[in-house]
Amino acid sequence: WTKLLAEEHTKYCKDELGDKWKEPDAVAELFAPIVAWHKEKHRAYVDEMKVEGTFDKVVGKAQHEFMRLGDMAYKYNGVHCFGFIVNLQPDHTGRTGTAMWGATPAFEQMKIDEKDVISRQIANWEALIRRAEMKLNGDSNEEAEKDLWIINIAPSKPERDHSRKVESFTHVGSPSKSASR
Repeated sequence: WTKLLAEEHTKYCKDELGDKWKEPDAVAELFAPIVAWHKEKHRAYVDEMKVEGTFDKVVGKAQHEFMRLGDMAYKYNGVHCFGFIVNLQPDHTGRTGTAMWGATPAFEQMKIDEKDVISRQIANWEALIRRAEMKLNGDSNEEAEKDLWIINIAPSKPERDHSRKVESFTHVGSPSKSASR
């Protein structure tokens, strides 16, 4: 089946593009309307899942893939890989499904010991990304940002880290003297 699809794809590209059928930009332009259609349909499907409250499954699948890769990085390279999956659109119950992922024994212990810190970090990432999206979409303004706060969770800078720049924010609205840096 894959061989047949590849042959049909090649034939279609040759028929439509002539000598340019091997040029990636020409092929991308040829298929741009089809890709746009698929993206639109997928976005509608995802939006429907968010409304129905079943989007957690999608977040869970993405989280599982990151954890699998993080686990391999830890096993083969000894590095701790972890991060956040941030969804800014809550479902009908108000849940976003935003989560922190990681796949090492130390991360699992940290989740137990530092549950409150992780919850605050997740809320902070949601706030920061929401603010960035607002700015990118031109929806941001000083008045709206005045009430957007995040929680300061950064510990004081240890002496051994004196050469690293460490910032901790208490307010993501307009810069003020009250923000600690």
